Amino acid sequence: MDQTAARPSELALAVPRDGLKELFRVWTGDGPLLDALAACQSDDEVEWHPADVRRRSRRILLGLLADDLLTLPRTPNEWFEHLPAISASQFDICNSPAGGIRWVDTVRRCGWPPTTYVSRRRSRLMDTLPLSVLTWVSRRLSDVIADIATLTPELQTRLGVPVAALSQATSEITGDDVGRPPGRSELLALGHSGFPWRTVANIARLVSRAELDPEFLAFSLLEPDPEMESRLFHVSVLGYVVAALRANHCGITWKAPIGAPSDGPQVQVKSSEGRWWDLWFDSGKARACYAAPRSAYSSAVSSIVGTGQTIRPDLLLIDFPKRALVIECKWSPEPSYVGRDGFHQASSYALDALNGLADEVWSFIVGPQEIIPVANIATEQRDSMGVVLGSVSAPSLQSVVTGFLAEDTNIVKQTAALD
Repeated sequence: MDQTAARPSELALAVPRDGLKELFRVWTGDGPLLDALAACQSDDEVEWHPADVRRRSRRILLGLLADDLLTLPRTPNEWFEHLPAISASQFDICNSPAGGIRWVDTVRRCGWPPTTYVSRRRSRLMDTLPLSVLTWVSRRLSDVIADIATLTPELQTRLGVPVAALSQATSEITGDDVGRPPGRSELLALGHSGFPWRTVANIARLVSRAELDPEFLAFSLLEPDPEMESRLFHVSVLGYVVAALRANHCGITWKAPIGAPSDGPQVQVKSSEGRWWDLWFDSGKARACYAAPRSAYSSAVSSIVGTGQTIRPDLLLIDFPKRALVIECKWSPEPSYVGRDGFHQASSYALDALNGLADEVWSFIVGPQEIIPVANIATEQRDSMGVVLGSVSAPSLQSVVTGFLAEDTNIVKQTAALD
């Protein structure tokens, strides 16, 4: 035995990413991920909003930008010295032969001897590309700095000076113009323009990725935040379920965005045999949707103040009123929390679902692979109650989904034996 192995409570868990990547196939931009993470249930029952999640990501983003931001000019006048310019020629008609007369154009346009003259005047204009990118970056950074003020005031104080100088400089030149997000070729061109434009291009690239690239948002800006790990895990488990359904040749239709007000399931599933299933990310409204009887939990604790909302599984795949797969996500390095507490919840959800939602219920704990290295399944109550219980890691969920759809527990057992 490795005597240096970490105790379970000291395990460094890695959020499984393939489930999230499955969702990123259909999600674009940062909106769907922020909405989904905010919609995840939490043990402390604190209500999160997408703006709360975005604020966490922006704190990490500023940390990545800090070194670049601190090298930028710290006053508007310094910025004015760096703004690149281009020369432009302008032709005027004048009444006297002052300097800069273009005689060929004068004869062609005015005849000979001329009574009016064509002159050329050169003017110095600001290059629109750097200025547009700079304006866009300025507006975005100002929003980010303002957003994290209450979350990380020390970071705002540290980085606020260069951002304020940039904002003032661009406002004096462009007024209310918000600029435009730069393209890849524009950033490459700007990156070869020397100081401070190389730095501006680097900043613009990261800010743009934070808004447009959900993988960058999830893995670089949110995963480093410990409070986001369980939420990322929850959403990733959804992705693994969707991937498992696709692997079983099921059709997937998104009926409602996660986190958006909806009285129905977020996903509708059609099996290869033509059977329809509903996949709920938050099943709190499932009973009302199906006009099912009242939850047993509500009846059992109705007079107890502070018992909270109706209990609801993290994920629910259901063919009402026949069969349901209940999934309880448990993210922790503590085996007792994942296993014992998870079993209590999974069992409660199964018992509650038997009251009007489904005649047969499979209820599984899904936890970190470091804690659940092999899938486990209990079939002792299947014949008497119609209940199958178990635990599995997110990457091994496909065996559970496949076995559930086929109504065959041996598929899960055989996969566990192979593992």
